Amino acid sequence: VSNSSRTDWRAWGQLQRISKMTGQQCEMLVSMMLMLCMLATASPGPCDIFANGGTPCVAAHSTVRALYQGYSGPLYAVRRASDNSMHDVSVLQAGGYANASEQDAFCAGTKCVFIRIYDQSPNQNHLGIGPPGGAHNQQDIPADANAGPVMLGGHKVYGLRMDPPSGYRNDTTTGIATGDEAETIYAVFNGTHYNNRCCFDYGNAEVDNHDDGAATMEAVYFGNAKGGLNHGGAGKGPWIMADMEQALWGADVVESNEPPINHAFVTAMIKGDVSNKSSTSGPYTPGMDHGGNDMPPCGYSGCVLNKTSTHLDCERTCNMTTGCVGYVFADANCSAKSGPICWTKSSWDAGMKKECRNSRLMQNMKGHWAIKGGDAQTGSLTVYWDGDRAPGYAPMKKQGAIILGIGGDNSDGAVGTFYEGCMTRGYSTDATDNALQANIVSAGYGR
Repeated sequence: VSNSSRTDWRAWGQLQRISKMTGQQCEMLVSMMLMLCMLATASPGPCDIFANGGTPCVAAHSTVRALYQGYSGPLYAVRRASDNSMHDVSVLQAGGYANASEQDAFCAGTKCVFIRIYDQSPNQNHLGIGPPGGAHNQQDIPADANAGPVMLGGHKVYGLRMDPPSGYRNDTTTGIATGDEAETIYAVFNGTHYNNRCCFDYGNAEVDNHDDGAATMEAVYFGNAKGGLNHGGAGKGPWIMADMEQALWGADVVESNEPPINHAFVTAMIKGDVSNKSSTSGPYTPGMDHGGNDMPPCGYSGCVLNKTSTHLDCERTCNMTTGCVGYVFADANCSAKSGPICWTKSSWDAGMKKECRNSRLMQNMKGHWAIKGGDAQTGSLTVYWDGDRAPGYAPMKKQGAIILGIGGDNSDGAVGTFYEGCMTRGYSTDATDNALQANIVSAGYGR
């Protein structure tokens, strides 16, 4: 018997076995075959791209799709008003889109809200309703789960459309950058839903829900806030900026003239690098104060030195203190204390003239960061800033909480719609950023 004949008989035997299967068995077989096909064709997600680039995700949130190729768990949880029960909404298949039909069925005839946004990374940095904070001393409200429907890759899904006072947060995280550690943060936002209030953020914030001073947070912001500490850019906005606490920054200066970004769907990215020390010391400058950024051992109140001490004793204290970049000194004859006062500084702002204040920069810290953004439907990313941090923002003092839709102190007056976002460990490469944008475009926002 020829080899071709043997093959024909084997095929005939397989067909006979399939013909004897019940309808239920056939359905199971077809379902298994479809599942295998979908798994085989699932492409790498944003967090696979970051991992391949050496900057793995430490948090990954989305209400519309999986951000890992192999992720098959829940994306978010909704709570319905009729009986206060909750339901987890998962993906259609591993690496796929949200199964919005689950939400539609669960919420039929009643109202639902987003009660939890699951972290797809192994760190389980899930987001819950934002607690009270310094700017708004009441718990935030959950967002309407049915308010942000959108098409994504031919599938109906739900974005997280937020209106005041909505906000989500996690103050007890794992793996998020702290101090001056490097990170990359990106998000996809609706490009037409924004306002000029503070602050529609996603990213790194204070763990105590209060404004803890400049450089204590690092989050990507989208909106058209301008004026005062909200620096804004050219035109009427909206802009992508970095919320680093006590200001929204588009560059290292207040007048950034950053161009607005106008697309139906926006990719927004903030990248924070580690700071570099400069060994060049500045001159001792009488009559110049540098407020804020006080650090141990002297802190906000300063160290009262012996009456005969000079600024060199204050300088010696700074040199012996890890992280001290400079000092401010008040002579005994004007300190109103028993001796001169020394303030040790962890970073250095532009300074201001003030009597009875003398200062010296011992080692300058140059922080590096970047803003990138683009159309989430087409094209590549544009670099809006790549350079130094503003004075007083290096080194960073990040605390590692995660916020969404609010500021670090629970400022919750902004509006916006969030679809997906990740936070990484490390400063991503340009090649990684470009691959990420290509992945976002291929996901099919608005189609």
